[in-house]
Amino acid sequence: MATKEIAKVEESKNIINQIKILYPHLKGVKDEEIAKAVALANTLELNPLKKEVHFVPYSGSVQLIVSYTEYIKRAERSGKLNGWKVSFGKDEIGEYADVVIYRKDWEHPFEWRVYLKEAQQNTPIWKKMPLFMLRKTAIAQAFRLAFPEEVGHLPYEEAELPSDEEQTASEAQKKYIQDLLKDKGLTEDYVKELYQKELSQISKMEASQLIEHLKNRPNAPEYIEAEVEEADEEDIPF
Repeated sequence: MATKEIAKVEESKNIINQIKILYPHLKGVKDEEIAKAVALANTLELNPLKKEVHFVPYSGSVQLIVSYTEYIKRAERSGKLNGWKVSFGKDEIGEYADVVIYRKDWEHPFEWRVYLKEAQQNTPIWKKMPLFMLRKTAIAQAFRLAFPEEVGHLPYEEAELPSDEEQTASEAQKKYIQDLLKDKGLTEDYVKELYQKELSQISKMEASQLIEHLKNRPNAPEYIEAEVEEADEEDIPF
């Protein structure tokens, strides 16, 4: 391997190690998935080490999310932003957040409204600070629409995404786990032993972790053969 290629590999390993330190919740994610996320972030000109983008584990891979402030920064960088404001209100539908964005090249301002009951996620942060999260969601959506060329391709704001920890495992995940359990000679009691709850109650994140665990676990026949070999060895007199 050429010296330059070795240097690139080492640099990539160093970046991945830094990412793991910065985002300890990525501990169970494979290095290849982290490398893919870093490559995508570079393409989008987002530096994860400066926290311009955040990495979160999602179904064995890495999902990129950004803060709404990154949208505003890029809109300002375009030279077209001429101010913006956000306000709250309530009507017959419910509570809402209004965002008004002024562009230098548009005659009329861009106005966007998001209702709390339509945007709210079933997560602890939304329950604790619903208006703060609504504000973030409304700003992110408004800037994506008002500046599609500048920010339309960026990842979503965290407030807009449902928490993987809060969502129950999908039917597809549960079916896959059942098939894997069967292949490994196990029953759903194995899930209960690991998570202290039924398969139907585990979250998406737990399901993703369990799938990876089961995929790496030898099939039932291999366990049987191993047990037989161990038994034979024990019977050999020394």
